[in-house]
Amino acid sequence: MSANDGPIPLLGATPEHNGGVFRLSTGEEVLLPPREELYTELTLRNRGLISMDEQQMLRRSTLLIAGCGAVGGATIEPLLRAGAEHFILCEPGTYDYNNANRQNMRIQDVGKNKAAAFAEKMPDINPFAEFEVHTDGITLDNVADVVGRSDLIIDGVDVTEPPALQAKFALHREAKRLGKPVIGGYDIAGTQWTPTYDYRDPNVKLFDGRLTEADLPGLTPMGFLSKVISPLKIPIEMIPEIERQLRGQAAYMPQLGYTALLFGVLVVRLGIDVLMERDVRDSILIDVPNEVRTTKQRMSTTGRRLGMLFLANNRMRQLKRAGRLGVYLPEEDEVFAGMQDVLVREEWIPDEAIIRQGEPGDAFFVIEEGEVIVERTAADGKATELARLGPGEYFGEMALLNDDPRNATVTAAVFTVTRKLTNDHFARFLRSSAAGRKQIGRVAEEREQG
Repeated sequence: MSANDGPIPLLGATPEHNGGVFRLSTGEEVLLPPREELYTELTLRNRGLISMDEQQMLRRSTLLIAGCGAVGGATIEPLLRAGAEHFILCEPGTYDYNNANRQNMRIQDVGKNKAAAFAEKMPDINPFAEFEVHTDGITLDNVADVVGRSDLIIDGVDVTEPPALQAKFALHREAKRLGKPVIGGYDIAGTQWTPTYDYRDPNVKLFDGRLTEADLPGLTPMGFLSKVISPLKIPIEMIPEIERQLRGQAAYMPQLGYTALLFGVLVVRLGIDVLMERDVRDSILIDVPNEVRTTKQRMSTTGRRLGMLFLANNRMRQLKRAGRLGVYLPEEDEVFAGMQDVLVREEWIPDEAIIRQGEPGDAFFVIEEGEVIVERTAADGKATELARLGPGEYFGEMALLNDDPRNATVTAAVFTVTRKLTNDHFARFLRSSAAGRKQIGRVAEEREQG
């Protein structure tokens, strides 16, 4: 069977097989109890933690797993063990040896379609569970059908190839059209980001408005990620790798197994709550390396991350101006949880001066909303516009490095919102991180030369 043979009929024990002998994927035969008796036993320890209503909702719901690799594949077994029994699996890829560090595969699965491999081995857990397999993945031909028959969609579609990006967009577009909820998963080094798009609410936009049909032509994987994922969600371990990706020096993106497994854990709880139509957080971020660091290490790492992100943002901004990257909003500041209290939100009316040339500098600003004009006044009193900056861009970084007076005036062009970080707070974060200070210095030097 090739990877593109299309749908495979539902696999597992037939409804008529209500107990009796069943052949496992290993070839062994086991004696099954009747279906209801087996399900009661399989879900017995859920009681008290998963209500009977929740259990029945999970059992009767059809779950579409779009993409059965690291992220999507991490959800199938936990959902099955929690009591789900109806799955539609869509995946065009086959297993290779380098998938073993992060995907639910066995050596004997190498060369097999990933969805078909799950449908082969999962009935060993619950033989009465049904698995419909589409070995061509999500396509324009099947997306309306599989989304239409689903109650919940798990988006694990790969984002490393342009054709997969088209499939991911088509999946969300159809979910939005039909009003179906989608839970997405992104494993980034040791960080798992899980957004939920409840398209049952007509006010929820595709990808929360970050991606539109007009963005698709020529969209690259890095371009997609930059639009959908705020850089503030990028763990420090990935920033040097992103630099290599931007320079074309990396052939693949490194991934870790435990990060994808976190998605499987989250989806069970999230999935139940979404199916029960409860409110859930629309964005969950878990940074495992940061969770195990000491407070001192977190302080140092936060400072280093800040410096490295400023440098990466400076380079990415050049690509954004070429139409390849999106705009980032600093209020999505889950990574910098420890800095929330010191990033001060300020509002500015049109023509109001945020900083003035010649004044002492004691703060750094990131633009959250609006636009500012950067002007420098010469000795003869003539003012020259140097730049206009918008959301995700920043100014005043020299105040973080020295006590020189401001070398330009920055004025709000329209109603503008900024986040301010004072010199004292920044110094506290960088006290044990010379590397972070060096990175900020490089950014300032580039701006001075630019």
